[in-house]
Formats: sequence, structure tokens, C-alpha cells
Amino acid sequence: MEDVRSSIELRFRLYREDREGSVYSLYPERERSLSQDDVELLALLETWMRGEDPLRFATSGTTGRPKEIRLSRATIAGSARNTAEAFGIPQGATALLCLPLRYIAGAMMLLRSAINGWELYAQRPSGCPRINRAYDLAAMTPMQVRQVIDSQPAALEMIGTLLIGGGVVPRDLEARLATLRYVAIYHTYGMTETATHVAYRRIAPPSIIADVYTAMPGVRFEQAEDETLIIHADYLSEPVHTKDRVRLLSERQFEWLGRVDRVINTGGIKVQAEYLEEHLSPYINKPFVVVGRPHPTFGEEVTLVVEGKATPGVVEHIRRVVKAVCSGYTAPRKLIFLEALPRTRSGKIALGSLQIPSDVVDFEL
Repeated sequence: MEDVRSSIELRFRLYREDREGSVYSLYPERERSLSQDDVELLALLETWMRGEDPLRFATSGTTGRPKEIRLSRATIAGSARNTAEAFGIPQGATALLCLPLRYIAGAMMLLRSAINGWELYAQRPSGCPRINRAYDLAAMTPMQVRQVIDSQPAALEMIGTLLIGGGVVPRDLEARLATLRYVAIYHTYGMTETATHVAYRRIAPPSIIADVYTAMPGVRFEQAEDETLIIHADYLSEPVHTKDRVRLLSERQFEWLGRVDRVINTGGIKVQAEYLEEHLSPYINKPFVVVGRPHPTFGEEVTLVVEGKATPGVVEHIRRVVKAVCSGYTAPRKLIFLEALPRTRSGKIALGSLQIPSDVVDFEL
């Protein structure tokens, strides 16, 4: 245990950074009284240093109830070293932590920094991180990336490698990111069970954009009969069978189609909800989801659920958007409004908690 502690103390530095860019050392020196965020950071770090095995993490609850996942130290260390190898992040590099520590993406940024000997700058999580200095590595959600590029247009190019995870990157945002030439941007694929990313696709620079996901080192894929992805990794004790539908190109590459539990079967035609959301998102400036609702003839009916109040102008705008963007039986047939969509603690729409009242007013599209 002392060897582990000494190794981390020699190589790892943890700094707290406020929104104005002021920095103080949080570990190993503690120069100030600790906030609750600081306590949580140091508690996780010290859990790792004590040799606890396995470590416990919670899923986000986006598609169902949050659940506890236990990950071995070997899995965490393997994933951490994988990240350094795949993206070329050396010992002594600087990294930014701006994600909630309670979920795997934030926790792994802390742990991989300690394992790989990086300097980690921890900001309190917010929808719009402040980029005050150059970082070799940062990880953000699509929402955070959009907020940063809107409010600090040149800031992302102060980051050497940017990993985007936790959701689909809307097409309009991806097009904006593809114009950046001085930052390597990757959309990553992974989950709590795999200790974050096991695959990535490059968004920028634009000369080497990829439309398919490529496996991280030591990772390979196979496909089940229902088209769902099965993940094998050197650092996983057993394969992880996902609920993601893919088009498998090889054991190291796939195209992501969407979650199998978000396929809407309308009159025998399978519609992937995420595909419609991706294409509609640039034109609808309100939070929304696409769902299937029971229909006596077609089995399910493709329905657009929008957060907010229905007004004639909004309804007509969405009708025009759907007609312009969607076609045939894949197009949403009904539009409904809910005052608020349920959300997880991290702010993502909680599809597993979405309930539509039976007497809700709907609009034809």
C-alpha cells in the first residue's frame, strides 16, 4: 500500500481551479479549508490509494433506474492506461475535470490522472466550463461543448485532445467542431460497466473525420443475433453485452444505430428514435424526445414529445420542420407537449422515467 501511495504522490498533482482561473493545490498539499466537492474528490482518491477492490459506481439512469456497478482495480487501471495509450497522453500531462464525480466519466478522469501521473485541474461541474489555460486532455458532454463553443469560441483550441461522451453529438454541433484545426476531438463510446470509453470516432481535425467507431487498444467487438453489441476487453473479467444496435464492420469497428429498446415498430417498419432526434435537433430549440406510443392499427405510433407549452407558432414550426427533415413512415405522426421532461441528476433526459398522461392533448403532424 505504501508503494502505491508513494508512486501517486511522486507523479500526481491535483489542483482546484475556480471560474476565474485561480488555482490552488488540493493534493498532496492542502492549503485551504475543504469544500464538499473537495472532500468528495479526496475521498475517491484515498479510496483508490487504500487499495479498495472493487470500487462502486452508479449508472446515470438515463434509460432506466440507476444501479450500482462494481469495477475491479484491474479494470480501472486497464482502462486508465488504455486512454493514455490510445490518445497519446504522456506522464506529466495536464488534464481538466469538469464532470460530476458521482458518475463514471468524472470519477475515471480523477483515477486515470492519478494512475498515469497527470496534473489534474478540477473545476466544480457546470453546464459551461471555463477554459482558462491550455490542457492536454479534457472530457465534456455534448451540452457542455455547445455552451463552451457559444460563449468562448476560441477556447476549445486551447485543449490538445477533447473527448465528448454521455450522449449523441447533434449534427449541427459536429459540423461546427469539424472546423476546428488545433484540437483533436473524439466522440467516445462506453458505459459504466466498461469503465468509460472502449471505442472512439474522430470529429476534428476535419481531414481525418471518421463515421465509424474504432476499438481502443485491447478491445474487440462481436454482434448478437438481435444486432446488439458485445464488448470484449483485455481488462474486463467477462464480456459486456450492451443494448446498442450496431452495424458491425469488423471486430474492431462498428457503426452505432441506436439502442435496441428505442426501436419503434410502426406497421412493421422499424424506426430508430435516436436517428430522428439527431436529424431534428438542429431545428427544434426546445428539449424533446421521440417515443413510440400504442396504436390500434400500427402497433406503435412515432410521437414527438416536446418540453414546454404548446403555442400555435411552435406547433406550426415543428410541423414544417418534420415535413422538411423526415419522410415516409419514419416521420413522427403526433406531437405532444409536457411541462417538464424528467431528468437524471446529471441533467440528461431520463427516458426510463418518462410518463405520458393518457388524457394529454396531441397534435397531428
